[in-house]
Order: sequence, then C-alpha cells, then structure tokens
Amino acid sequence: PDPSMDNVLALSMDRHDEIAELARDFEEMRVQVEERENALQESRSVLTATLEATHDGVLVINETGAVSHFNTRFIEIWSIPQDHLHEGRDEGLIDFVLPQVKDPAQFTTEIDRVYESSEISEDTIYLKDGRILERLSYPLIQGSRETGRAWFFRDITKRIELEDTLRKNYLQLQSIYKRLPVILWSVDAEGFFTMSEGKELESLGLQSGQVVGQSLFELYKDFPDIIEHTDKSLKGESCEYVTHVMGHYYHMFHTPFFDDNDAVQGWNGLAINVTETRRTQEEIRHLRNYLANIIDSMPSVLVGVDAKG
Repeated sequence: PDPSMDNVLALSMDRHDEIAELARDFEEMRVQVEERENALQESRSVLTATLEATHDGVLVINETGAVSHFNTRFIEIWSIPQDHLHEGRDEGLIDFVLPQVKDPAQFTTEIDRVYESSEISEDTIYLKDGRILERLSYPLIQGSRETGRAWFFRDITKRIELEDTLRKNYLQLQSIYKRLPVILWSVDAEGFFTMSEGKELESLGLQSGQVVGQSLFELYKDFPDIIEHTDKSLKGESCEYVTHVMGHYYHMFHTPFFDDNDAVQGWNGLAINVTETRRTQEEIRHLRNYLANIIDSMPSVLVGVDAKG
C-alpha cells in the first residue's frame, strides 16, 4: 500500500472527527440558547401577568431613560397611546402627562429629585380632572449598580373622599358627644382604651381622648362591677347595669364587636349620667318611708275622702 494514501485517509478521518465534535458542540450550544430563550420568555410572561394583575399603573424606566415595561393600568390612568409608550422615553412621557397635572412644577421637581438619589419615594399628585394619584418610586438595583426605576401610580380619589367623609362625620359626632350627658368609649381585646369621648367625661375629671392607650383593668381596678362586666363583654356578652363612680351614677351599656371569624376584637361602651334621676328616686323613696313612719305612729286611723264626701 501507498504510505501517502494512508496519511491522506488518516487526515480525512481526523478532520471528520473534528467536524463531528464541532457539530456536537454547536448542537449543545443551540439547546442551551433555546433553553435560555424559553426561560427568558417564561420570565417575561410571568412579569407581564404580574404587571397586569396589579391595581397600580406601572412604568419601568431603564438606566438610559427609555421605557422598559408598562402595564394597561398605567395607560388607563394617564390616557397615553401605546405607540407613544413603545417608542417613548421618560422625557416624552413627562411632557405628555404634564398638562393633566394641577402643579406641573412640583410634579417635575419631585422626578428630578428622585432621579438624583437612590431612595424610595412617595408623594401625592392632584390632577385637573379631580382625580388624586399616589405615586411611588423604587430604584432597580443589580449588584451594586442602579439599572433604572419603577414608578407606581394608584388612583386614591375614592379613598381620600371616603376619609374626608369619615373625618367630617367624626367631627359632627364629636360635636354631639360634647353636648350630650354621656360618655362613649371603645376598648380593644386586651382591655386598652382606643376611644373616649363625651361631655360627661368632665364629671370624672377627664378630657376627650385622655385615657386612650391606657388599660381599663388598671384604671378601674377598684370597681369590681366594671371589671366583672368588662370580662363578660370580652367573652362576647352584651351588658347593661348601673355603677357608681366618683359620686356619680352611670347607666352602663357594653356591646362587643367581632372580626370575620367571630372572635371578639373589643367592645363599645355607653355611659349615661343618671345621678339626678337616681337622687330624685332616692328622695321619693325617703319621703315615702318618712310618711309611712308618720302614719304608722298615729293612734287613729286616717281615711281618705274625695270631694264628694
């Protein structure tokens, strides 16, 4: 056999093996890339689902100032065309929403301040159409480097309106409490006062809210009837009784309140000052006893006769 031909065949076999190995390496790399792409696609799907599930409008800006992610709620809140978002940058979005804001200077000043720091920020935005937005911003950190910012916008208009209504109602109730001869209070499940209002607090030498945060068990430890009925109320029982405190008589009412699992969370109390009524009743009783004693001590019989004889 020709030695040169053997060399050619050996080289050919080596080249074939080399190509086969390269093909295997390429296939492994292709599979790895495909797996990474699938994992990345899955992560994107999870991220998209998460963004769409939240009630907040979400906008993510990368470190170059370009829009990275957003959700449908963000579009709804600011009425921004999707094309504008896909092609937009942070500066363009600010210019778009600025005419909707009551105080544009405050709006942009806060953005500039936040971008110059790495802090978490929170503020309130008032829009010209009457809506009120809560704005939160979080830095995106990768390793030791800030890679962008996430902005969250929530419409809190109804919440603010409800809080305002509750505040007005509470002030109205307070004005009523201050005129009525009653004491109203609330106690939590541990027996600590959470509310204390009413004109009759004056009769105990107290002011509105003075005992809030203090323990009923400690303040009234020398009044066993109050402690006894408090224990009953904290077990879920409504109570009604009359007690005597610091020279005054009070008609007491306890009403427990519960959570969704019917566990007692505390109780509300109402105390009506019945001192004058009680004193009148005592005076009438004493007068009756006095008259009865006079009649019993007389030697003759008294007979009542009407106007007709």
